[in-house]
Amino acid sequence: MNLIPADTEAFQIDFEKFEAAINENTKAVIVNSPNNPCGVVYSHETCTKLAEILNAKSAELGHPIYLIADEPYREIVFDGIEVPYLPKYYNNTLVCYSWSKSLSLPGERLGYVLVPDEVEEHGLVYAAVAGAGRSLGYVNAPGLFQRVCAMCADMTADITIYETNRNLLYNGLREIGFDVVKPDGTFYIFPKTLEEDDVAFCERAKQFNILIVPGSGFGCPGHARISYCVPTERIERALDAFKKLEIEGEYLALSSGGAVSYVETADLDHNPEAIIKIIQWMHEHIIYAEVNRKIGVCKKCGYEGDIDLVKTEDGNFKFICPNCGNDDDETLDVTARICGYIGKVNAGNTNKGRLDDIYNRVIHTDIDENKEAQE
Repeated sequence: MNLIPADTEAFQIDFEKFEAAINENTKAVIVNSPNNPCGVVYSHETCTKLAEILNAKSAELGHPIYLIADEPYREIVFDGIEVPYLPKYYNNTLVCYSWSKSLSLPGERLGYVLVPDEVEEHGLVYAAVAGAGRSLGYVNAPGLFQRVCAMCADMTADITIYETNRNLLYNGLREIGFDVVKPDGTFYIFPKTLEEDDVAFCERAKQFNILIVPGSGFGCPGHARISYCVPTERIERALDAFKKLEIEGEYLALSSGGAVSYVETADLDHNPEAIIKIIQWMHEHIIYAEVNRKIGVCKKCGYEGDIDLVKTEDGNFKFICPNCGNDDDETLDVTARICGYIGKVNAGNTNKGRLDDIYNRVIHTDIDENKEAQE
């Protein structure tokens, strides 16, 4: 089998490479639309051009070139997009379909192969497909799911959940800095990895409890497949993990180039509101931030000493008296010193010891421990 590299700008067919790959040994061409792993649907123009080339090459070579359309994701499309039906474009088309995707039945290999009457040598091709199904296919599928598919053949799972997840993940990844083509359908998205080695990138992602598939396995290195057929809440949580993954990548790139610097404020006296604003800003704009001193007085109970700093559910921060629980800025007198590591500075400002420190304390700790450390 000869794999034709994709046009990664739009994930339509690269016809120059495709046409050059066809020769006298070519018996069939397999296409997958909506596509796994990128989610793109082949356009009307792509399907028309594909049919033109296959008709011309079949005539030139003196034998039919069959087109095998792999379409298990046909119904899983968004934004009103229609999936072109390839037998209408090219007569020698076989269609492979599965209900496992449209009905959300993972692992249940239940579907069909359509051999239209227009296919050359229709009888022989149909017999070959039937024989292959018996010898190579999923024989004796569970009776329950055969009945489910028969009763639900014209139905689908709730596609709106996939579309919600697609929009959330696509927009979130773009905001983080990923380069990604928006999927037309399926439940996959296929961004470029943030480093050249997609296998190393996917391995590094495991540290943040992200399981994604390297694009090299699909013949498209430098990308990674992300599946979003999960609860929407999990997508929302995952975006925070992807952000941490991006930050780690930025840190590793900067540290290897000697462009990470340590910053620290002077003592900030008596103004909890101002201190909290600075902490919030540092958490949003630098690699890592912490308060290494926070002493004060609670005017409500008279406590003197370390004041607790906690992160609220909405992502903000507040000081709390450990003695009485007072969190009123008006009655807390706090002095704090804040430090952090900032990435985008001139080269030459790197302190190796501090780089090792942040790497050990933040990057290679457990996710929950990392969260607790930042809070």
